[in-house]
Amino acid sequence: MSAPEARICGKATKSGKPCGQVLGNSERECIWHGEGVSAEDRAAIARLGGRRLRTLPEDTRQADVFTAPGLLRRLQLIEHAVVTGQLAPEVAKAAAYTLSVAKGVVELAVHAKIREFEERLEELQRLQGGGHRRLPA
Repeated sequence: MSAPEARICGKATKSGKPCGQVLGNSERECIWHGEGVSAEDRAAIARLGGRRLRTLPEDTRQADVFTAPGLLRRLQLIEHAVVTGQLAPEVAKAAAYTLSVAKGVVELAVHAKIREFEERLEELQRLQGGGHRRLPA
């Protein structure tokens, strides 16, 4: 089954060309050409210019990517911003990818530290004559 074709507004713009705004499944008119949208509403939409959907607020604290609770808090913030219309999904996707990369870097650092402890433990066991049993990698 193929996806339904996108419905376009098609009403004439100021320049006389058809409006290219994509309509949602239940929408009959776009936000620019709808009968229930006032000139003030249109002006307010134009003033936003999509800016509120581009980034998290400037005062958003830097993510604590070195702890699981910090990563989880940032993911929750991003998810909430998307579902409440404060952040564009493509920006959220990029942010989540960055957090995923940060998580990977932290995992590498943790594994390196574990290996360092294992090597120190093996050295202590060797010095105490506790055998040469190697810990699993």
